[in-house]
Amino acid sequence: MSDTSDPTVAMLLERLEALEAEVGRLRDIDGIRATKYEYCRLADNGRYDEFGDLFTDDYLCELWFLPPVGSDEPNVIRFSSKAEWVDFVDRNGAARAAVDAAARADASGGVTVPAQEGDLVLKSGMAHQMHGGRIEFTGPDSARAIWPSYFGDGAEATLGYYDEEYRREGGRWKIARERFFAQALRRYKDTDYPYDLELGSPQP
Repeated sequence: MSDTSDPTVAMLLERLEALEAEVGRLRDIDGIRATKYEYCRLADNGRYDEFGDLFTDDYLCELWFLPPVGSDEPNVIRFSSKAEWVDFVDRNGAARAAVDAAARADASGGVTVPAQEGDLVLKSGMAHQMHGGRIEFTGPDSARAIWPSYFGDGAEATLGYYDEEYRREGGRWKIARERFFAQALRRYKDTDYPYDLELGSPQP
């Protein structure tokens, strides 16, 4: 048994405890990053049943998009539950995918080009990318993360930031609160996608 009264032993034990805490912190950071990676992968692949498992039951969401040209009114879409959010992503992704499929059929003389394995855009009609990210712990089982982001489809791309709150539940980090703030919108061509915004009308 170690003699903790020995200054050298006490110092080593203190260092060991600090290292264990740091390893735990790094594992938690990796767990949060893994959740965000799954967020992008599952959404882009249209795997919405699994997508819903990434969020807490009391999940809330706000999407702050750029206002329409010539308007100063806030363009905010709000979701008050995990079910609303997953349903919106599911239906919006299906609408985008249908447009992409039609565009591919037109470009190939009426013959639809099948999506290839790993072709994320064609499976859901959109693609997400997160860059870097800053993670700060707000408690033993809670954290805040900010991700510079890009997501888009064949017609436009939105750049901005995700500001999220995470909570550890059952040993897994889940998203409890999510806000997206758009900073720029780039249009590649004049295409009107049939977005379904019924669940989240703009709020003042």
